[in-house]
Amino acid sequence: MWLIMAFQLNRHARAPRAVTREELEEVYEKFDGSQKGEMREFELARAMNWLGYPLSQSRRRELWCKVDVDKSNKIDCGEFLKLVRAGCKSFTQSIV
Repeated sequence: MWLIMAFQLNRHARAPRAVTREELEEVYEKFDGSQKGEMREFELARAMNWLGYPLSQSRRRELWCKVDVDKSNKIDCGEFLKLVRAGCKSFTQSIV
């Protein structure tokens, strides 16, 4: 179980809950507009907002550059999972 809390996966819950890798993979598929396994940066912004973790453009770009190791300017599902983990960790640390 991933220790990532999501607000939007259970819209009727009052508190965030831990999500599974499989649920995050479903989020990736939902926001991968081309359905080619290549998420673009604006799609990432939508996915992170949907998960309840809005990122500033500069923070999103910083995380993007860290995980887009092949410099394709698109991220695959594995890169997305790394980014979500890093982004959610930094988001929760900033509000504590």
